[in-house]
Amino acid sequence: MKPQIKKVIFSCILLILVGLTGSLSIDMYAPAMPAIAKTLGVSATAVQWSLSLYALVSLIGLFTYGALSDCFGRKRILLVGLSVGVFGAAICAMATTIHLFYLGRVLQGLGLAVVPSVLPAVSRDLFSGKLFQQVASIVSVAFGLGPVFSPLIGSYVSHVYGWHEIFMVLAFYALMAMLVVAFFLGETHDKEKRSTFNLKPMLRNYGMIITNPIFFKNMFAKAVAWMSFLVFYTASPFMLQEHLHMNMLHYGSVTLAITGAIFLSKVINTFLLNIMDVNAIVRMSLWIMVFGAALLLGFGIAGYYSVATIVGPFIIVGFASGFLFSNTMAASFQGFRGVSSGSVAGLLNGTQVLVGFLGSATAAHISINSLWPLGTLMTTASVMCLLVYYYLSRKQIA
Repeated sequence: MKPQIKKVIFSCILLILVGLTGSLSIDMYAPAMPAIAKTLGVSATAVQWSLSLYALVSLIGLFTYGALSDCFGRKRILLVGLSVGVFGAAICAMATTIHLFYLGRVLQGLGLAVVPSVLPAVSRDLFSGKLFQQVASIVSVAFGLGPVFSPLIGSYVSHVYGWHEIFMVLAFYALMAMLVVAFFLGETHDKEKRSTFNLKPMLRNYGMIITNPIFFKNMFAKAVAWMSFLVFYTASPFMLQEHLHMNMLHYGSVTLAITGAIFLSKVINTFLLNIMDVNAIVRMSLWIMVFGAALLLGFGIAGYYSVATIVGPFIIVGFASGFLFSNTMAASFQGFRGVSSGSVAGLLNGTQVLVGFLGSATAAHISINSLWPLGTLMTTASVMCLLVYYYLSRKQIA
């Protein structure tokens, strides 16, 4: 086997194993949210806020870890963040009050934000050009396996052992990810390429990145796709389990349809990259997302409220999101190389989480007695995303 192929395979496996820590911390406990509310004696909204709170505090890490890794190296920053994530998951596993649970989720969000912030920069350090796009697509496909199986695993663990054990599993996995980084990941950002830590140049660098139209249109598309994912996990456990009386294990199975659609589109994307331009795939995906969101709004206006009318539109949105997750990251790095990689990754995923937080917080406060409020939220966000993408694409050409 050629050394280059060995490098690609080893790097993909490492990126996947470490990268799953972030998505698992959201997907595994979502099915157990009604059970958490019952055990801790709080309202559904209070538990939904734990998801929004996780996203909110992640912003601190996402906007700083990437820039810090540009200054101090990728490996050191990854180890610091993962250790905080382990501690946060352990606190959640022992939580007996909602406030202690919030503390654990805050530390989880703050620590595990290092994963989406620094890992793309590691990938960018190792690869470039078409190879970087292909590696990003392969890793994205593997990341799709986490959301496919983790809700089902979380449902089973919570049903058999209790929801606290979900966080014991998450703490153990984050600890294993730490060991993988410590013993198998070399430093990918050489000292001679590192920048000096200085707040003013860092902010100037962020300003330069976010005003780039290529970056902004792809950043916003990725952010809205992530928002739709968080909105589903914020609202659906209570819509399906409480309003439609679905048990937890059945709910875990239903989520396979959403995450399976995301995974399917990521697999298809690896083949589409050979025959289609990345920008064309993104445009196609945005139209599919608008259709799914509009379908949800249409069902809401017509007064339909069932498993099919809730899950069906989100399957379509999830299918579109899989393409967006796969392509927008690689496209966002166009025009940036070297010292800015950590800052690009941090800003890309930081804005993603900010939009996700806003969507999740909104979903936690709108009525879930009918579909039209949720449909309005999803349609507004997806149409806005489509318009921004087309506007910035034309501005880029002009």
